[in-house]
Amino acid sequence: MCYFLCILSLCLGCNGNKEKSPQSGKELTDSRADSIRENSVFLTLHPKVFTVSQLKEKAGLTMTNKTSEPITTGESYSIEYLEDGKWKMLEAFEELFFISIGYQITPGNAKEFKVGFLADKHKYRAGQYRIVKSYMKEKDLPPKTLHNIYFNFLVR
Repeated sequence: MCYFLCILSLCLGCNGNKEKSPQSGKELTDSRADSIRENSVFLTLHPKVFTVSQLKEKAGLTMTNKTSEPITTGESYSIEYLEDGKWKMLEAFEELFFISIGYQITPGNAKEFKVGFLADKHKYRAGQYRIVKSYMKEKDLPPKTLHNIYFNFLVR
């Protein structure tokens, strides 16, 4: 078990083998989003719109596994902002370290994480942001590929 957590720590702590991030995240209607969420892994965060003052508090981010296989994730995440049509990571997250604990999320289950926006280290402006979180599929052969998932939110 210790060996698995050490390997997971190395995989989740580095930026190699990550899928490319999509450049646009259009909003879906609820019925279309529900059909896409079946057989997928997705994030939810409430609210979807924040004021700058709300970013001083932590929020609950839920990762849900609607696939047919277990996935493994950790505490790490980052926040990106949209500028000139391209997503860029906030500088405050570029050198941030996380505790490398592996959490298994079995099919049909979810795990909630507390996320901080580091508002004391980044001056948020109104605009579009997203949380980026990674997971690994249990059936993937080593080296395991990190799959990125995203949740878009607005700051007003």
